[in-house]
Amino acid sequence: MTEWTVPEQFELPWPMKKEAVVEGDLVLGGLMMVHEREDTITCGRVMPQGGVQALETMLYTLDVINNSTLLPNIVLGAHILDDCDKDTYGLEMAVDFIKGTVTPSFPRVVPHPLHCTSI
Repeated sequence: MTEWTVPEQFELPWPMKKEAVVEGDLVLGGLMMVHEREDTITCGRVMPQGGVQALETMLYTLDVINNSTLLPNIVLGAHILDDCDKDTYGLEMAVDFIKGTVTPSFPRVVPHPLHCTSI
């Protein structure tokens, strides 16, 4: 039997965190149930009701605020984490976020197509 190894540069943290990141001057945190609970893996399928809609609502709201005169010279960003409908996993992610130890997974940055940043 052949044993396969993964080169270090391709190793991913496990469990892989589901996240969306929008860079900004002020970054808001979000913890949402986007994926369903699964027993065999960390996250299952996208929830048919309410999962992606909450994520899209937050991204849309950021775009509206950033493209208005409401906060001149300030770009709002977000770091949105998916708790996969698991209380313990959500608590772990929330504590990591508060401590500032959230490690990005691959792919890390999923820019919103309508979002522009200027630094």
